[in-house]
Order: sequence, then C-alpha cells, then structure tokens
Amino acid sequence: MNKYFDFSIDAASTLMPTTSNEKWQNVDEGGLIQENKFDSVQSDLKFLLQYKFNNNHRLAIGPNHNLFSMKRHTYSYDGQPLTGENYGLSQEDVAILNMMFGYIYEYAPFSNDGMRIKLGALYGKPIWNKATNTAAKEIEFSSTKGFTADIDGYVGFELMKGLEAGFFGRYSLKKKTDPDAISSSTDIIWPENELETFRYGVSFVWNFDVK
Repeated sequence: MNKYFDFSIDAASTLMPTTSNEKWQNVDEGGLIQENKFDSVQSDLKFLLQYKFNNNHRLAIGPNHNLFSMKRHTYSYDGQPLTGENYGLSQEDVAILNMMFGYIYEYAPFSNDGMRIKLGALYGKPIWNKATNTAAKEIEFSSTKGFTADIDGYVGFELMKGLEAGFFGRYSLKKKTDPDAISSSTDIIWPENELETFRYGVSFVWNFDVK
C-alpha cells in the first residue's frame, strides 16, 4: 500500500472431506468416555492490515472467518462399537469470526533472485460465533469463549525472473473454554473442546512488480 502499510488476503478451503479421530473425556474424572471418527470440511478467510516496522518485520491485525463442518460416525468405547439412536450420523457446523493480531516476518520480497523465508504467529479472540448440530436442530450456541492461534512457515525459491515456488505449513489451534448450557433446566451442553489443524503444500507465486 505504502511505506508503512500493506494488506493481505489469505483464503483456504477443503476440496474433499478429511476423516479424523475425535476423543471425548470426562473433565471431572479425567477418563476417556467415547471415541469416534468424523469427516470434516472447512473454509478459512483472513484479511490482515500489516504495519511495517520495516520490510521484514510487521505487526498484523484483522478479521478471520472460519467455517468448520463435521459429520460424526463410527462411535466406540474401550475398543468396542457403540450403537443405538444416540450414535447415529450427526452433523455439527461451527462458524466463528475472530479478530486476529500478531507478528509476521518476511526475509525478502517475492522472487528476489534466491531463497525467501516467511514466518508468522497470530492470536485471535472470537467476536461472533454460531454452532448448530442436527442432533438438536432447535438449539443454537453462540459462545465467544476461547481463542485461535496460527503459526505459519514458508520457504520459497525463484524458478525464473518473477516466478517463485515454495513449501508452506500452518498449524492452527482453536480452543473453546468453559462448557455452555442452554439453561439450568437442560442437560444439553456444548463442552470445552479444541481442534488442531495442520495444512501443508506447495505454492507458486508471481511477482507483478518484477519487470
């Protein structure tokens, strides 16, 4: 944008559902009470305004919208399958709007006649949330307790003047703290939970400023 500010738009989306494992624990007793598998898709959109102390060191702040959808199935306890009406296929959707802030380091501009390194660490607090589950369609949770943390790394190499190829990785931790109940008269609770996601891949970058 100018000498002191840049902005970035980062978007990521699942192309095909990913199957993962989920574990449920009793907080009071500390024991494992259920395991299951889930198929998940998610999209993540982040707008960041970056204040440049210089071209390498930046302070970033901006909104992040994350949509996470999961279908639970294949329930078990202590290695034995769990069956019955409470263990059928269910879908849970969680949409979160976070306000993120953190630090970004860039070794050099894109395609700079050599290797380029980029590192970032961001922390976010939810400012809006909506969670629903097909097992209780009439209920909606909107807790903003918890946090999101992202750690990014990237290493790129110039293939030709203006074109760079690189390897990237991102670790994300989303944690919801404190269980939430609809009211004191119900036993439907959205418990404490945390979700870890690791993305990695190859990217190609064109630098439009290179002539």
